[in-house]
Amino acid sequence: MGCGGSKTEEKEKEIGELKAKLAALEERNKFMNENSTREFKDHGSKGFFTHGASAADSKEVDDEKAKLEKAQKELEALAKKANPANNVVLDDEARDKAWRGVVKGFKYYPNDDRSGDADAKESWKIADAFWPASANQMTKDQFNTQFNSVLGDKAEEAFAVFDADSSGILDRMEFFSAMDSKYADNAVEAMKWESLMKANKTFTK
Repeated sequence: MGCGGSKTEEKEKEIGELKAKLAALEERNKFMNENSTREFKDHGSKGFFTHGASAADSKEVDDEKAKLEKAQKELEALAKKANPANNVVLDDEARDKAWRGVVKGFKYYPNDDRSGDADAKESWKIADAFWPASANQMTKDQFNTQFNSVLGDKAEEAFAVFDADSSGILDRMEFFSAMDSKYADNAVEAMKWESLMKANKTFTK
């Protein structure tokens, strides 16, 4: 158990280092391209910088992106290996039963035993419009696309907030259960997420 956790921590550290290096390389190339035609004066001579990011510079960025993608996939594989249940796909009947269990456990959203107040009903409408029942799961890429316009490069970190089992795939039930808990435990944070959902309108398949 400890060994698996250690491998996960090592992989997360590797991913963090790769992200930092990639960001630095992209910033370097951006600077080189933006300043490639900047006028310079040196020792009485006058001219222009004409060398932007080279093909080798661009390839270096692409190589780091590939390393990062590989490391992220390896982290997802570690998570699935750590919890065999992550590899189980529920059929429609089992999903319906699981969803009923999630709804029954709601503390804030309306459930079978409580209709909820006006605020709870409105929050449910916003969440349901953002992620309708027609879409069961959201991959990390889909989540990034959904929140990228608001969160930018923080979208991946946001994914981890809701991916409780670290499977690399976010289930609708997992998302709604986490959101309901946020309303109960930290209403301010929950309302911030609700604002983001309103800004992003509807789920992107």
